[in-house]
Amino acid sequence: MAAMSSDFQGLRAVVTGAGSGIGLEVAQLLASQGATVCGLDLNEGSFTGVGTYVPCDVSSEASVTAAVAEVATVFGSGLDILINNAGIGAIGSVVEASPDDWEKVFAVNVFGTARVVRHLHPLLIKGTNPVIVNTC
Repeated sequence: MAAMSSDFQGLRAVVTGAGSGIGLEVAQLLASQGATVCGLDLNEGSFTGVGTYVPCDVSSEASVTAAVAEVATVFGSGLDILINNAGIGAIGSVVEASPDDWEKVFAVNVFGTARVVRHLHPLLIKGTNPVIVNTC
């Protein structure tokens, strides 16, 4: 068995969509390599024990504002890694999905990503070589 890497030792990371799927896997990997992780998601899901869970609906300005305030209390003065992974898909094809379905997809996948970046920017610019990865 290989020794655990510490490539992310001492770095602070936020992962959206961290309750399950790819977001959870990314959060677990970052934590296993030494990062301190805040996981943002509608539900904690399987994130328990990975880091600090912060409830957040990225499609809501108020929810992101509250989540970022909590992240700031956890990390203090900076943020090094932001993984924007929260995302949803429309049910059915383009023809079958309603305009409301597509508005929700854009609210989460596009505007939610921009909203999280905008609100976390003040912490990111104080980070150590900050990086943003958008998976959605």
